[in-house]
Amino acid sequence: MKLSKRLELLAYLVEKHKKGNILADIGTDHAYLPCYLIEKNIIDKAYACDVAKGPFAASLSTIRQYHFEENVDADLCEWNLYFCDLYASAFHQFPGCHAKGGSNGAVYSLRAVPAVQRI
Repeated sequence: MKLSKRLELLAYLVEKHKKGNILADIGTDHAYLPCYLIEKNIIDKAYACDVAKGPFAASLSTIRQYHFEENVDADLCEWNLYFCDLYASAFHQFPGCHAKGGSNGAVYSLRAVPAVQRI
């Protein structure tokens, strides 16, 4: 897979500074970065998130093209709520997330986003 110069730089930074093997690509557009990082064995799992239907569809297409359905989850979502929910689910209670109540009982405030260690 060939990346643009901008995405090549991001891939390099992820590889150099990563703290784990899971990536959340917020505003993914097409899921090129997550698929590239999986292809190169830099990460094991990725979440390709976008709020718009067009980029979400493009992400699904890229994931299927490279057969990474088991490694990359594409999600059409409000990234801030999804990101907090993802971590809260993984750790039962993520520091800084505050339950607001919701249809699934797990909606969290924006205050959690700065608490997330970014790569």
